[in-house]
Amino acid sequence: MVLTQLWGVQQSELDDVWPSVEPFIQRVVYKGSDKTAKDVLEGLKKRRYQLWIAWDEQIRACCITETIHYEPDGLLCTILMCSGDNLKRWIKHIKTIEEWAESKGCFAIELVGRKGWEKILKYKVTGHDGNELIMRKMLK
Repeated sequence: MVLTQLWGVQQSELDDVWPSVEPFIQRVVYKGSDKTAKDVLEGLKKRRYQLWIAWDEQIRACCITETIHYEPDGLLCTILMCSGDNLKRWIKHIKTIEEWAESKGCFAIELVGRKGWEKILKYKVTGHDGNELIMRKMLK
């Protein structure tokens, strides 16, 4: 089995990888995201978001993160979307995204997602947003 790698996609690489990533984004959109694939691509091009790809012989997953200012504690990194195949092969890379967020000065990382993410990530549930949980992990 080939080990998965995590790739923080640079803005200059977006046009090359987008056709392969868009189906993953569309899955999240279909399940009820408040953002469209077009919104995500625009956010990536404007550098509001960061695209992460887990891959081995093929793309296994992608995550979209956003670093925002959050009062009063400072910077908060939000995982806006995460979609993939064969979770066991790529979920360990969330740790790399957490380390990246901490290196950018974020005090925490947050995910708004379905209940299943709570068991996978072991983040603290801090609230609810409709049918989804708001989960957070302190980084500092």
